[in-house]
Amino acid sequence: MIEARGVEVRYRHGPPVVAGVDLDLARGERVLLLGRSGAGKSSLALVLGGLFSPASGTVTIDGFPSHQPTSRRKVAGRVGFLFQNPETQLLTSRVSDEIAFSLENLGWPRARIAARVAAVLKSLHLEPLADRVPRTLSGGEMQRVALASALAPGPPYLFLDEPVAHLDRLAAAQIERGIESLTGGSSILRLDLAPYLPTPDPAPMHRLVVIEGGRVVHQGPGPLPAGLAGRLQGEDEPEGCEPLAPLSPWPAPTTLRARRLTGGWAKPSGGKDGNQVVFREIDLELRPGTVAHLEGLSGVGKSTLLLTLAGLIPPLAGTVEVEPRAPLRDRVSCILQFAERLFYRPSVREELADYGRHVGQQGGGVPAPIARALDLVRLPQAVLDRPPLALSSGEVRRLALAASLVSRRPVLLLDEPGAGLDGPGHRMLKRLVRSFAAEGGTVVVASHDSELRGLADERWLLADGRLERVRGVEAGEAGR
Repeated sequence: MIEARGVEVRYRHGPPVVAGVDLDLARGERVLLLGRSGAGKSSLALVLGGLFSPASGTVTIDGFPSHQPTSRRKVAGRVGFLFQNPETQLLTSRVSDEIAFSLENLGWPRARIAARVAAVLKSLHLEPLADRVPRTLSGGEMQRVALASALAPGPPYLFLDEPVAHLDRLAAAQIERGIESLTGGSSILRLDLAPYLPTPDPAPMHRLVVIEGGRVVHQGPGPLPAGLAGRLQGEDEPEGCEPLAPLSPWPAPTTLRARRLTGGWAKPSGGKDGNQVVFREIDLELRPGTVAHLEGLSGVGKSTLLLTLAGLIPPLAGTVEVEPRAPLRDRVSCILQFAERLFYRPSVREELADYGRHVGQQGGGVPAPIARALDLVRLPQAVLDRPPLALSSGEVRRLALAASLVSRRPVLLLDEPGAGLDGPGHRMLKRLVRSFAAEGGTVVVASHDSELRGLADERWLLADGRLERVRGVEAGEAGR
């Protein structure tokens, strides 16, 4: 059993993000931990699993105090983690090696490792990716590989932080079945944003735990009390993001154009296998005021296409340009699937100052466009002095949107922008997309989210390396 008593979690010298939590997880129990973005779910899970010591209080894992150095070897391998950002737990240069790595650390015999890796690859439908380099995978594929690595040792406790957030429905259903086949009698602590459970049939949970403001406010079987469910959805909260006028005008209405565009990952000079081509000979023209939705199954290359359109990776052939002519970096903003990769400054204030260099300091206070951008995405100015990576995943996503707004780039590319956002965050995002286009901006959204798809003026399907305009509902459904 995992037992937490009076647990408090802090980052640096800030206020507690988790305070006074008492929580147990019994062997074989399945618990769904729900909460709004920034409520403290991930921080609590990291402490419960023994990866961090609490600022105060105690955590014991099968009777061993997790904060004591003498317990480290005893609890190693007892808890498997799938982090919210799977990139942070991928270490090797080959998918099959990634899965084997956790087993090697636990001293498994070589023959047993090979058999287990093969079984996990099969259960999670990862066999076609066994020899791929993890950094070249899509976000959804990275999530599946990280999950495979966590599942491989068969830990008695498994912590899953939004395990299907970056997957299409087919891949998510495969993952749900894989979890069931590989976990056996393991305890599961699953973190999700209410009310968004990404699949209709997740494994049944014995208990729902709700955390608000770092405190557990509900424990028990479902369904949730009506008032609590309403608070989790933020039904009474303002949505923001309309209008955007104080942040405009754009430098000029801008058309994004690709011609015979072929993209993928270039192999190092002298590589024997040649380039890894993800898509080829794409023609695309998106005019000001357009919202385009890019769809396709997990792993088809949507993220690679957005990175190429933004000029962040060079095309293998063809061209990307904007009209009027300008460098792509001056006209195109791209929010990555894992938005944490966008930030490297020690504070949010410095990040936004970088994106809004044209704004100036305006008397030493918070420049009005930056204050307005924070307000539009519903981030308090108190975050300005916090490190970006100390924010929750949903807060980082909101920060990325604010940074794009203050940059005043008229073309906005969004890669799975709803991941990590709670109910009010989703509503804010939809209003932002509509308002951005209404002000003459151009938006491309790559997503599996049907609500975001409903905002689109144009829908494009990427499949088998080709991009085609979606002409009807049936064609769109075939690509999801």
